[in-house]
Amino acid sequence: MKIKLLTLAVSTALSLFLFTGCTDKGPQAEKMVEQDLSGTIVLEDITLTVNETGLKDQVAPPDPYGYYTYYEEHDGYQYYVASVTVKNESDRLFNSSSCLVTADMADESRAEGKLVLLNEVDTDFQETLDAGKECKGYLFVLVKKEAGIPETVNIYYNHGFTVKEDAEQYDMKNILRVIS
Repeated sequence: MKIKLLTLAVSTALSLFLFTGCTDKGPQAEKMVEQDLSGTIVLEDITLTVNETGLKDQVAPPDPYGYYTYYEEHDGYQYYVASVTVKNESDRLFNSSSCLVTADMADESRAEGKLVLLNEVDTDFQETLDAGKECKGYLFVLVKKEAGIPETVNIYYNHGFTVKEDAEQYDMKNILRVIS
């Protein structure tokens, strides 16, 4: 129990550090695909079906129970969230932390985000999805309230969702245009 609370505290502190806008050139990718943040998004053998999008003060499981992970409210910030259904059509485990999520804002700043998966009973978040399985999840970024919604949400990943030593160079970048 203490470890989960410590993890949540560290995660919250880290999220404030990571989710602030920045102006450097950011991560790079060898290949880019651009589409609207709607319908079905294909990331190799992983598909994300967008159910709805919108702004929220916090990101939490729909049916939390006991101790659970969530992304809490921060003064002056809000989450831009896409509720998604994630399907793993590969023959290997998918780890959502192998994807880097960012957003490009109208003021040319960049916001950081995450892809999180829900467990089978929608009570907590998990990072992995078994081969051939499907679950609900959220694709989200934390943005300054005055900045509004992002222009694009970007998902960076490597082929096979492997992790490389150079965390700023990726194989693929899916640029998802936000429709207002």
